[in-house]
Amino acid sequence: MPWYHTLGWRSNPFDYRPSADFFVFKQLADELVKYVESGSVVSAYGIAGMGKTSLLHYLSANLPKNKYVCVFADFREIGSKNEFLTLLNRRLAAEGGLLGKFKQMFRGDKTLADKISSFLGNRHLVLLIDEAGLLKDDGIASLLATIKDNTNSSIVSTSINPLSSYEIYKDSFREGRVAREIAFPIPLKDDLINMIRERIENSGGKGTYPFADETLEYIASLSGNIPREVLINCQNAAMYYVDEKLDREITKSDLEIFLAGKPVAEHNDENIERIYKNLSDNQRRIIQSLISPKSAKQLAEELSISYGSITKEIGRLMLQTDADMMFRKGLRNPVCTRTLNRPYKYVLTKKWRLLFAKE
Repeated sequence: MPWYHTLGWRSNPFDYRPSADFFVFKQLADELVKYVESGSVVSAYGIAGMGKTSLLHYLSANLPKNKYVCVFADFREIGSKNEFLTLLNRRLAAEGGLLGKFKQMFRGDKTLADKISSFLGNRHLVLLIDEAGLLKDDGIASLLATIKDNTNSSIVSTSINPLSSYEIYKDSFREGRVAREIAFPIPLKDDLINMIRERIENSGGKGTYPFADETLEYIASLSGNIPREVLINCQNAAMYYVDEKLDREITKSDLEIFLAGKPVAEHNDENIERIYKNLSDNQRRIIQSLISPKSAKQLAEELSISYGSITKEIGRLMLQTDADMMFRKGLRNPVCTRTLNRPYKYVLTKKWRLLFAKE
């Protein structure tokens, strides 16, 4: 049984995968909508875990469908112009239009933009570009600029740094082309507590139980007020609550004990040798590499796996995402844990270290 069912929750309220729900930065989103309406290019930037991807999902979910056609493109996953055109064609096909057969899409960026403009009619195209700083193909940057110049459209990009700081955009999005570069603000603790309350209540819980407000304030401080870090720490604390069979609110003292390294009770029905065989190739490679502690960046470089894929698989191995899927594979306890200090490194839990020592 998933750990959150013990608390009477239908689902894990602390799932930190990007989502339009429970978005913290509503004011920022409202500001961006004004730029979308005016047909601008805007760059929103900030550190990892602030909710940049969730911002784009929020805009896509809330912009009126009869007025806007939103196209979401994640540049962690798109490496070439061909891939971008395929995504664009698929999205427009879902709206009832096509750019043409694949060869026809390569008759020129201007011809492509004219087709898009003809298809849109009175509607407005919104290109939602996630992780814009990871773009490698300057042909995509040029195409984005051509679409912007020749269609009724807007571009909202997210990245760690402002769009103007990336060399690949300097020809296509020269100085003055980007209407506004907006830094993600540090959210208020009250906003983060409200986010946790909404998530717990949406999952079937009451208020913030089993957390006291002062406990959530402590978690927010510990997490640097970064939404993703708050969710991860809340999940770890809730799992501790379940494993310790507490029947009261989680206190700051509980967290200090937990974070000091008090072991979480283990489920005894795990057969990790069998679980290991059920895992994906990438998950097994990550586990093998973590015989010595490594950061996600180090894992990506060593294993030649994309950083995004590494973080996704780490989340699964820590039972922070796709927990139901991992439970079906037999996993009941996290395979690895994360150090508290940045840059974060991942360390195999004792059981998994012993598996490889035995081998």
